[in-house]
Amino acid sequence: MIKKTMAKSEIFVKKNWVDILLILIIFLIGFSIRLINLRYGLQTDELKWIFRAKKFIWALYDLNPSGTMISNHPGVTTMYLTGFVYFLLPENLDILSYSRLPFCILGAATCSLIYLMGSSIFNRERGFLAAVMLTFEPFYIGITRIVHLDGLLSFFFTLTLYFFWLGITKKKTNLHCIFWDLTRLSCLD
Repeated sequence: MIKKTMAKSEIFVKKNWVDILLILIIFLIGFSIRLINLRYGLQTDELKWIFRAKKFIWALYDLNPSGTMISNHPGVTTMYLTGFVYFLLPENLDILSYSRLPFCILGAATCSLIYLMGSSIFNRERGFLAAVMLTFEPFYIGITRIVHLDGLLSFFFTLTLYFFWLGITKKKTNLHCIFWDLTRLSCLD
């Protein structure tokens, strides 16, 4: 079973090396753009989210589910990501910069996901153009550099649309086949 999977992955890499390379380049460029001067600038909601995340993660750590109800605002994923970073890092580090890292990663991953979706729907050139446009779009760069819901929303919404597209075009009934198609390791037909 492992040898069969290894053989499939080798075939996958040989067949799709251009796509893999473009996905990595798009991700690395998008991530490096978001890292520039990451510690500077402050959006007022960020301090609220960091405070909420700190309380949220400590309530989880203390096994106090009622303590996780911090706000009526639906930002549980934001509090998980920020709280996890806060929980792992010592107090003396720059918590604002490190709290922004998961949002930068997911913002850059959204650009790569746009390439996958665009090349799946249209072709490789249009997918690459769409990904480059999103990678260098100033508002999107700004919104995925801060601790807030909007960058996460764009990532999960794009991921949902991509899974939906794979589901309706591949006509597969097994959920694990659709999942593996995300990585383009298609199931046996």
